[in-house]
Amino acid sequence: MDQSKIAIATLELARNIIVHAMGRGKITITGLTEPRLGILLVAEDKGPGIPDVENALEGIGGSKKGLGFGLGAVKRLMDQFTIETKLGQGTIIVAKKWMCNRLTEERKIML
Repeated sequence: MDQSKIAIATLELARNIIVHAMGRGKITITGLTEPRLGILLVAEDKGPGIPDVENALEGIGGSKKGLGFGLGAVKRLMDQFTIETKLGQGTIIVAKKWMCNRLTEERKIML
């Protein structure tokens, strides 16, 4: 289940870079071990910025060409989500998904 959530979030962030920043950006995916196991997504672009973050998170005024999820869905799919945007300069989105405690404990035993 978590793999699907991470995949959808990554695809939506990539689509936003392609559509809204005309491909001028990147996504970095990093495995986390502290404070527990998880995945870190960082999407950075040099696009126009987001004029109204609240509306973007609610899916108001956005593109209807995407996966149909939007930034609000990325926020809901991931465990932690922050967005920093400056008009005319770009946007940075940081999202984290933590592994469930059962998997984390199993992983610690294997180490």
